[in-house]
Amino acid sequence: MEYAVNLSYLPGVLLAGHSVCPSGWSLTGRRLEEAEIIVVYSGVLRCIVDGNPLFLREGDACLVPPHLPVDQYAEGGPCRFFYIHVELNMQKADAAFKQRIVSNYVNRPSDMEPGFFFLPPLKPENTVVCVGQKMQTGSYKNEIFTLFQRLLLERNRETVHSTLLIALEAAQILALLGQCWLRQTVPPAETPTGREQNKLVQDALLYLHSHFSAPLRVADLAEQLKVSQQYLTRLFRTETGLSPIKYLNHLRIEKAKEYMRTTQMNISEAASACGFDNIYYFSRLFKQLEGMPPSAYRAWLNSKSNQ
Repeated sequence: MEYAVNLSYLPGVLLAGHSVCPSGWSLTGRRLEEAEIIVVYSGVLRCIVDGNPLFLREGDACLVPPHLPVDQYAEGGPCRFFYIHVELNMQKADAAFKQRIVSNYVNRPSDMEPGFFFLPPLKPENTVVCVGQKMQTGSYKNEIFTLFQRLLLERNRETVHSTLLIALEAAQILALLGQCWLRQTVPPAETPTGREQNKLVQDALLYLHSHFSAPLRVADLAEQLKVSQQYLTRLFRTETGLSPIKYLNHLRIEKAKEYMRTTQMNISEAASACGFDNIYYFSRLFKQLEGMPPSAYRAWLNSKSNQ
C-alpha cells in the first residue's frame, strides 16, 4: 500500500522511544489507534503486519498503519529499533497521484528553492511512503538515526519548545522516508543529474538495472565504467549504503518477487530470469534477505490471492 502523507500540518507525536530486545522477544496482537514508524538500528526485527511478514534489518524502516494487527519478534539475536507513534493525515495514493509526484521529482527545476525544512524535491503536501511495507533507507540511514536520537533527547528535555521540535523531527523523518520511496520508485536513468547521486554511481545503477539478468561481477562493472574496482565500490557504498554486489543481490531478489507476483513463472524460472544459475544459492539468498524461503513466499502470495 502506498499513501500520501500531508505534512502541511505537523504530525502529532504521541509516543517515541527505542527498544533493545533480547533474542526471542515478542510482542503480538497489537492494534494501534495511530500509525507507528519503526526503524531498525541493529539486529533483525520480524514484523507481521496484517498477515504480511517483513524482516527488517539495520536501516530498514516500516510505517505501520493504524487499526491493523501487528506482531513483532526479535530474530536470531538481540534487536534494537527506534519507534514513533504518530497521528497522520494520510490518503491512499492512486496511480495518477504517484505519477504526478514522480514527474515533479524528475522535472523539478534545479534552481527551485526548497520549502521550509523539507528536503527538495518534496513538497509538504506531496510526501508518499509505503505503508505496511519494508523500505530500505540506504544512504539516508545515518541521517534518520540522527533525527531519532535528537527527537529522543528533546523528549527528555521537556522544555517549552519540546513539543514543536519533536514534531519537526518526526516530520523530517517522514520526509526522508518519502525520499526513500522516490529513490525506489524512479528509475535510475530518470534521476535528476547531480542531485542525489554522483554521475558515476548513476551510470553504475543504470547498468545494474539493465543487466541484472546477466552474469555480472564488480570487475565487469568497473571495466564498463573505466574505473578501478576499489574506487567504484567505495563511491557506490557511500552513495547507496551498499556494495555493488549487495545492491545487485537485493535488486535480483526484488525482481524475482515481482515475477512471482505478476507472472505465471515458477520459482526456478523466476530465479533464472534474474540471473541465478543455482537454485540452491537463490533460495538461500532469498531466505537471508526476506526471512523466508521462496516457496513460503509463493504460498503467501497464493493465500492472499484466494482471500
